[in-house]
Amino acid sequence: MPTGAILTYPAAGSEASNGAVITNENGLYKRPVQSESMRPKFAILNPELTLSLPKELTAIGVGDWASHDIEHELSAIYDIPHGTGLSIVMPAWMLYVYSDAPARFAAFAEQVFGVHDSSQSVEAIALQGINKLKAFFDQIGLPTHFGQVNIDQSRFSEMAKKCTQNGLLGNFKELNEEDVINILNLAM
Repeated sequence: MPTGAILTYPAAGSEASNGAVITNENGLYKRPVQSESMRPKFAILNPELTLSLPKELTAIGVGDWASHDIEHELSAIYDIPHGTGLSIVMPAWMLYVYSDAPARFAAFAEQVFGVHDSSQSVEAIALQGINKLKAFFDQIGLPTHFGQVNIDQSRFSEMAKKCTQNGLLGNFKELNEEDVINILNLAM
């Protein structure tokens, strides 16, 4: 049976996705599910209704542009919105992995933030792009480190263990439990 989506706020991704995230409050787990039968055939959004949304909710929608298993564990344990977790975890993840493919991250800097400086190394341009992403998140009111959402390191090991319990994470660079802890520490 075909499905449709009625969006309650912009940039949720449900209007074009074949996936969802299921939360199990018992054990504080979040896991993705996917099926082509879940992809909506149509979506409805009345843009005028988004004008009454809190500024933070609109900003969270902007930050919700990628999915990452580390963030699932973060938002499962601390019950923060997905986009909030991504604005904290994504720059830290980028900083941790960029040296494996600096040209890819330099392209991000150039294509997304318009960084063009032929006097800089590829690595320097990549880092500039990561810093500009953090600055963008700051500018729209999203947190970029755990202190801003009152999260300390006490559960980092638990989160790392949960997100690597089925093996290594990632397609770009495979991450083990220690890598996840290192990424979380970069976001402190």
